[in-house]
Amino acid sequence: SMSQKNNHRRYNPLLDEWVIVAGNRVSRPWQGANTDPPSFTTTIETNSLAPGGKRFNNVVS
Repeated sequence: SMSQKNNHRRYNPLLDEWVIVAGNRVSRPWQGANTDPPSFTTTIETNSLAPGGKRFNNVVS
C-alpha cells in the first residue's frame, strides 16, 4: 500500500537488531504532553551571582 511505501529497516548496533522505521513519522502531529514553562521568580537579591546579589556569607557582590 501507499502508506508502507516509504517504510524502511534500519540496523540498531546498540541493540543488535533491525527496526522498521515509518516513512511518515515526521509528518505526524505531536501527541506528547503540553506543559507551561516554569516560572522563575529569581530576583537580584536571591541570585548570588548577579551584580548586587547577596552571597552566602552576606557579602553583596
